Amino acid sequence: SGGGDAPAAAPPAVGPGLPRAEALSLIDVDDEGAFAVNEESAQILAGIEGKLCVVCVAGLYRTGKSTIANLLADAHGKRGNFTIGHGVRRCTRGIWLWGAPVRTTLATGEPCTIVLLDVEGLGGLEADGHYDTRLFALAALLCSTLVYNSLGAVDEHAISNLAFVANLTQHVRITEDDHPGEGDFERHFPAFVWVVRDFALDLEDERGDAIDANEYLENALREQVGFDAATAERNRVRHMLKAFFSERRCFCLERPVLDEDRLQNLQAVPVDELRPAFLRSFAELREHVRAMSAVKRVRGRAVSGRTFVELCRRYVDTLQSGGVPTVATAWEEVMARECARARAEALETYEAAFATHEDVEDDETLLKTHRDAAKRALGAFRAQAGGATFESSLGELEAECLQRLETRRAANFDQSAKACDALCARLHDAEIAPKLGSAGDRYADAAALAFDARRVAAMYEKGARGPARPGRLAAYFSGRILDAYRVLFDANEDAHHKALDAAEAQARGAAQSLARCEEHKKAALEQLEVLRAEVVAVSGEKMRVEAQHKAALDRARTLEGEGDALRRRADEAHQDLEDARERLESEQTWQAQLHARLEAAEVEKGETSSRLAELGAALDERRRDEAAARAELGEKREREEALKAELADAARAAAAVAAQLRD
Repeated sequence: SGGGDAPAAAPPAVGPGLPRAEALSLIDVDDEGAFAVNEESAQILAGIEGKLCVVCVAGLYRTGKSTIANLLADAHGKRGNFTIGHGVRRCTRGIWLWGAPVRTTLATGEPCTIVLLDVEGLGGLEADGHYDTRLFALAALLCSTLVYNSLGAVDEHAISNLAFVANLTQHVRITEDDHPGEGDFERHFPAFVWVVRDFALDLEDERGDAIDANEYLENALREQVGFDAATAERNRVRHMLKAFFSERRCFCLERPVLDEDRLQNLQAVPVDELRPAFLRSFAELREHVRAMSAVKRVRGRAVSGRTFVELCRRYVDTLQSGGVPTVATAWEEVMARECARARAEALETYEAAFATHEDVEDDETLLKTHRDAAKRALGAFRAQAGGATFESSLGELEAECLQRLETRRAANFDQSAKACDALCARLHDAEIAPKLGSAGDRYADAAALAFDARRVAAMYEKGARGPARPGRLAAYFSGRILDAYRVLFDANEDAHHKALDAAEAQARGAAQSLARCEEHKKAALEQLEVLRAEVVAVSGEKMRVEAQHKAALDRARTLEGEGDALRRRADEAHQDLEDARERLESEQTWQAQLHARLEAAEVEKGETSSRLAELGAALDERRRDEAAARAELGEKREREEALKAELADAARAAAAVAAQLRD
């Protein structure tokens, strides 16, 4: 009463990649048996966040497998579901997906999304054992719970239908080093749920004691006694089933309806009209699938929607290349891609932490933000990445975060230096520069300049920001403040020279007064001694000022040398600017030439389009001429046939006349 066939009628169209309640192909199979991942289904699965429980329904074709899949999906009798066929041939190929995965919480408390798959019916007239084994192996690798559907009972016939399972070791490997028949399969194969449809037996053992469905399955899988080849083969199938599927459950479902006609068209029977006993048994199955299914894991790590799609691609690519799917190799390839993607997303997380920063920050702020951002980025990476490349990728991520921190610190320092220099310039121009050149408000002495310098430093400390703040203040004091002192000292030296000249003029006047006024000689001599004492004091002050002047000249020569170096650097920067301008002009010239070529290409394109239109018109006219010629040729052939018929009639008439003449 049904296998996994294509949906006959789809629900209203939904955008590609969006979940929707209909059956969609996940693994396409063409007429040559080639597998391919369906991209639309891959987009739906890749959009699922968190853990997955992948439930796959498999079984012989025409055993009611798709009915079970539809009931598990709550899609029985709905448009777009897994369609049920009634003939002896399979209508579809590959593995199908129910396009609306269900969010649930398992009995373990883990939140997950249940993904339901329906596998093409096995054992069809068109298939062979090799194809069925490959398809079943792919389904077993992809799912975490395998629901196997059969009819009647778990008897020798039902078990023999799974004989191909004994050959799975030829189609699946756990690691590259595995040899056929080896490998830890049970850790990577799904839980096995055997659903027996149309079950009508009493659940009891050989002694007549009541047993449950699980005991019934285990009794059926016990090895048989015997040493002949047939018994050995039957026991081999049982052994491999138990070896591959260490976790096994069984559910026995009564016949859903008694009427044979309704059974053949079960899709049209509403759920509430199915037999209550069937619904009770199925409710137990659905509860087990939705609450007790295991999370899909590979090598101990839970699979997300995106990694599940990548696993599908790896397995399918291996099958298409003629190889044997290897769990470890496929997983490491998936994890390598996940590591690369997780590293890129972690760096985005790291960069986002700096989005709210201002243009200039203190080093401590940058370091704190770096520590917090790196912690979040590494945490996000650890949550998503894994595999053999995890440690190396983690180290590369840490190194990249540190490198970006150093780059950001260097840029921040440059911005801080520019802002601090600009602040120093504004404060100097407002507070100090006006008092260096103005005669009315000029500094009286160095103490006044020092006072203003300390006041400027205090204002600078309030307004300056960033790691360059102390260094740029020191550069300001060793530069412009030192120059201000030099200007002040030069001005004071001029004042001392003027005082000395005035004292010498007074001495000359006193000597003249002494010659004219001999009678006042004694008083004049005393006054002269006083003046000489003043001259001595002024001379000492002059010597001190000259020493200061010499020191200032030495400092000026040093500053002049530094100025020459700065002018050379400015000349070099000017030359670099001129070179950059020349390169820019060359680039603009090239762009103009390219634009001209593009315009010429557009003109040529228009001419070509016109020529193509003319050729198309000529071709249409030629076709019309050919059609007319063919019609004329047909008419000629018809006339030729008519002439042939007339000649034949004439020949027959001549023959008749000849016969009469002979008679």
